[in-house]
Amino acid sequence: MNKYIPYSRQLVEDDDIKAVLGVLRSDYLTQGPKIREFDDALADYTGARYAVAFSSGTAALHAA
Repeated sequence: MNKYIPYSRQLVEDDDIKAVLGVLRSDYLTQGPKIREFDDALADYTGARYAVAFSSGTAALHAA
């Protein structure tokens, strides 16, 4: 896995688009099983015990 995230250019592949479309077409947009999957994957990736997704940086600061 390449851990470098380019700032000026994004790499969006077909599987990324399919995943986003799948969520948009589901019953869950802001909550649901994909959020839990994302939190777990982010915690694993960063080595943290937990990770929590927020809708914005401001929402995260309010929760902190």
